Amino acid sequence: MNKFLETTRRLLTVVHKRRCILEQSLTGNSINLYPAQHRILMELVKSPGASQKELANMLQVSGATMTNSIKKLIKSGYVVRYIKENDCRYNVLEITDSGRAVLQKSKIIFDKLDDVMFLGFSESDIDSFGKYLEKIYHNLSECSMERFNEEANKEVADS
Repeated sequence: MNKFLETTRRLLTVVHKRRCILEQSLTGNSINLYPAQHRILMELVKSPGASQKELANMLQVSGATMTNSIKKLIKSGYVVRYIKENDCRYNVLEITDSGRAVLQKSKIIFDKLDDVMFLGFSESDIDSFGKYLEKIYHNLSECSMERFNEEANKEVADS
């Protein structure tokens, strides 16, 4: 098996395992929050008064996905939506006090899982791992989808 394929498979397996543990931990107790909802609340703390569209862009999700998540967060009392004062066509979102409280609780779970994930790693190991991930992300960000598809399709056709 290709060494890159095996490494990618292992990375994706780790990401999937982490997500499963987070979902079980966050939804299986009084927090009752999905990881994606945690991300939205985190972003609202950093960007109070953001619109749904702005949040969808920041988190790189579709508008429909954001709408469903926001509806659940509003229903739970973690987020409020209101009309911007100087533009009635513009709805903005803000995290509530109960949203901040649940965010603090969920952050404990995220931090605990990070501790478990990196058990036995030195600071140097963690720094190196972070640099490798940054480099991979940079490579993917610089990749032109058009050029990639063109080259990949040519290789597929030639095989």
